[in-house]
Amino acid sequence: MRAQKGFTLVEIAIVLVIVGLLLGGVLKGQSLIGSAKTNNVIKKMQSLQTSFYAFEDKYGGVPGDLSNASGVISGEATDCSTNCDNGRIDGWQNASMALNHLSAAGLYSGPFASTETNARPTVTDAPDNSFGGAMFMRRWNQIAFTGTRQNHTAVWTGDNMPAEVLAEIDRKIDDGFPQTGSFRASWPDFNGRRCFDATANTWELDGENCGGALLF
Repeated sequence: MRAQKGFTLVEIAIVLVIVGLLLGGVLKGQSLIGSAKTNNVIKKMQSLQTSFYAFEDKYGGVPGDLSNASGVISGEATDCSTNCDNGRIDGWQNASMALNHLSAAGLYSGPFASTETNARPTVTDAPDNSFGGAMFMRRWNQIAFTGTRQNHTAVWTGDNMPAEVLAEIDRKIDDGFPQTGSFRASWPDFNGRRCFDATANTWELDGENCGGALLF
């Protein structure tokens, strides 16, 4: 009988090196994809914030709040009909019109609602946060973000976001803590049940279906 020949140490070493390179490439690719998603959310939030200020400076009001938007901006804008002309993005009605007004003003390019609705925006009429949630702007009159009881206008990341990504965003643009600074933990978990530790003021990195808000 012919003796079966096994692999040499050199051959095994080569295979292990190849496997290591493949695994390293996969992990590196996943890291790059995750980083791209994080940066995309940051870019969209900051772009919406900048557009808000540009709109306010040009029209003397805030997007989503103008009852005569079609006349002041253009016929492409839908007039606000609820809680209008008070200088705030109040409720889902104003939030649904904010992107409409920004688009008509040439300050936003993306999906938006053409009619006012009392419902949270979806990815069909608002920017996608790269994790399946819809981003939006509004001023909340309750404790919808942590660490403050004051009313604030904010850009919300929307839901479905991993807390780990929110923590990375917080480190990149703010102080890294979920309850302080301009970027904070927010809806859908602003009570710290799964996305952050309210006592330690730290992000729970294994948290899922989380959200954050960029206050301004």
